[in-house]
Amino acid sequence: MPYKVTYFNITALAEPIRFLLSYLNIDFEDFRFEREQWPALKPTMPFGKVPVLEIDGKVLNQSTAITRYLSKKAGLAGSDDWLSWADLFFVAILDYLNFMAKIDLLEGRPKLKALKEQVLAVPQIKAWVAKRPADNP
Repeated sequence: MPYKVTYFNITALAEPIRFLLSYLNIDFEDFRFEREQWPALKPTMPFGKVPVLEIDGKVLNQSTAITRYLSKKAGLAGSDDWLSWADLFFVAILDYLNFMAKIDLLEGRPKLKALKEQVLAVPQIKAWVAKRPADNP
């Protein structure tokens, strides 16, 4: 499998990358590691940071740069009124933000709730959410 996402065993910053790869119907290795493994992995990562996306041996870093690259590939760079990479990014990271804030950030925001439902209804995203690990934010 030529695509590989490397990140901690949580959703957070890597989930928008996973959403976009799923949207693009690109199979990828979802390499998740535990916090205890980070000290050994950190020196091998660009600038000592994750997430990273490896494509055919080439390593891309910085979550926003990776999502912008993938969004252009998916035609989601915001050239029309359809879904944009920012929409996917927002919904992908929302569960983690809710977990960290300990509140539902969408409460009282019906348009954002509708956006979340729209993104999660995309068949490829729906399939990813169904198969991703369910025991972490």
